[in-house]
Amino acid sequence: MRLLRIDEAAHRLGLKPSTIRKLITRGEIPAVRPTKRAVRVREEDVEALIRVGYRAAPARPDGS
Repeated sequence: MRLLRIDEAAHRLGLKPSTIRKLITRGEIPAVRPTKRAVRVREEDVEALIRVGYRAAPARPDGS
């Protein structure tokens, strides 16, 4: 099991790191905490999102 940093996962998905953090908060992708401060995601979870064609929802016109 390979663990990816938030920025690595974001790069693979073509998203911003803040979007990965939101996905973790919403429970859409599980997080692993190897230390108290570090947050990682499993490579296979990121690959699964790629396989299903995950795309971030388009921004709303009101900016929220």
